[in-house]
Amino acid sequence: MLFDNKELVEIAQVAKTYGLNGHLSLKFDNSFSDGLLDEEIPVFLLIEGLPVPFFVEDYKNSGGYVATKFKYIDSAETAEKYVGCKVLVFADDVQDDEEFDEELELVGYKVFDAHRGFVGEIADFNLIPGNPVFETDFNGKTIIIPYTEDIVVGIDDDKQEVYIDAPEGLIDLYLES
Repeated sequence: MLFDNKELVEIAQVAKTYGLNGHLSLKFDNSFSDGLLDEEIPVFLLIEGLPVPFFVEDYKNSGGYVATKFKYIDSAETAEKYVGCKVLVFADDVQDDEEFDEELELVGYKVFDAHRGFVGEIADFNLIPGNPVFETDFNGKTIIIPYTEDIVVGIDDDKQEVYIDAPEGLIDLYLES
């Protein structure tokens, strides 16, 4: 599908409303993540066969869905109109699927920090544009770690382990709360 001569790709579908303030629960296709949502870049809802641009105000993971607040959708009644709509983005804004697949394969890997040792297993990836992060689950606490070359120093696929050198205080920030 084209919009302003740019190709659009489907990344999710509006599954249901969420709360009373106009949030929508998006169910992402397994090939994509909520990292494609950005306040500066429009997403498109396919309404009666036409792509209509919307801007994201905020979003958060909520179970297997992503609770998303779009500008100008401010009530559950208004949000209800969009349930079932396909969610599209410009093809140019989509991260290379191969890179995303590699990251998804790391879910379940054990993470070891150079200073703290074991800091949990990778539970999820959030591909935030310009700042991808992964989440570990450690004794019931979530630790969010930037997925960068400066922090991730090695990956052992045979042992299913990721080795990091987290900046001082990063892990303590999550464990002390």
